[in-house]
Amino acid sequence: MSTVRLSLAGSRLFVVVSLVLLALTSTAEAKLLRRASQPAAEPKPAAEAPAVAVAPATCAPKCCPPNICYRHHKGCVCFDPCKTVELILHVKDPCTCCLVEVPVCMPVCCTGDPTVCCYTGFLRRPVVEYSWACGFQLKVVFDRRGDITVHYYGL
Repeated sequence: MSTVRLSLAGSRLFVVVSLVLLALTSTAEAKLLRRASQPAAEPKPAAEAPAVAVAPATCAPKCCPPNICYRHHKGCVCFDPCKTVELILHVKDPCTCCLVEVPVCMPVCCTGDPTVCCYTGFLRRPVVEYSWACGFQLKVVFDRRGDITVHYYGL
């Protein structure tokens, strides 16, 4: 009984395999016969190029304005808020490599160029630190969403 089942299963497998091979070879032979009986087709003329050249797409990052929040720490209230000047710092966003305009208020007594230091802060957040000779300091901290927190440290 088991030999009958085995031979029956083997014959079914043989029939399936032979049908698959027959189907594959018949389409290949039909293609060969069709190519031999038909003359070679003439190549089609290439379409003319458009007169206007299209600029290739660039992978420039999209620079969206970030949300900016401000934190005043101890020592910031020493300077007179009436004698402040508003500046706009151009800080490079480490994620998009775009220059971000960060408006800040600083005391008038701080003149000259600041010392700029870039480092990775808490939770691997990029930090850009500006320090002036008068003792005023501010830190621009980027979070992973691209938002900015400005920390003021006073005189």
